[in-house]
Amino acid sequence: MSRGPVVIALATGAAGCGLVGFDAGAGAGRDGPGPGEDGAPAIDAAVSATFFDPFERPDSIALDNGWIEQSPEVFTLAGGQVVRGVAATDWTRNFVHRSAGEDRRDLEVSIEFEVLDVTSVPLDWPQLVVRGRPATFDGYYLWIEEGPGPSARPLHLARKGAAESWWTALATSTVPSATVGQRFRLRLSVAGASPVGLVGSYERFDGGSWTEVVTVQATDDSADAITSAGTWGFGGHYGSAAGPYRYDNFAMQAP
Repeated sequence: MSRGPVVIALATGAAGCGLVGFDAGAGAGRDGPGPGEDGAPAIDAAVSATFFDPFERPDSIALDNGWIEQSPEVFTLAGGQVVRGVAATDWTRNFVHRSAGEDRRDLEVSIEFEVLDVTSVPLDWPQLVVRGRPATFDGYYLWIEEGPGPSARPLHLARKGAAESWWTALATSTVPSATVGQRFRLRLSVAGASPVGLVGSYERFDGGSWTEVVTVQATDDSADAITSAGTWGFGGHYGSAAGPYRYDNFAMQAP
């Protein structure tokens, strides 16, 4: 059965405790939310909410379902997944995000991706963004530098602030080598304002469940800390036209 895009607004907080106080539950996608319906309501930023998009829509240049693309055609829909287009540019201009009416301060986001190519080193970094500022490309980002490949790669939790010309690493680790066909998930959560708490994780799908491979944590109390609500979504960087991975199953949870 094909699952449509899902946007759900809830009047009560999420139960449990996960990354920075959020519970991701069973997770999105293979072991997560069930079928939904097209035409779901937009998120009400005044209440607790969850959002899930399996991208199972007809092939299209536009992602639809309320997504705003900083640079149109960088990502497209194909086969019920998000793939790289031919118009890729710098990572700060590639991210795909929600409307201002859905801005959140505290939340967790996640996205799955499947590795398609490890033979080259494309500058195409799978990434998530929270507290984003589309006009200036500011936000907190989690990404894999160069993308998963035949050798270990850095995993960065970073900030791009209004006063910063480039990004500042808040925490860095490494992810192990990957092979074509493997499926991974990035998760990023943010909470608080003084200081800002952030947790990112890199997970691998192992034949029925998700295994946490690497976790990075940071506390940001600098003058450049992003302390207010912002947009959230995913993105990438320069790379080959087809891209070395394809995205699936984006999820958001907010208290």
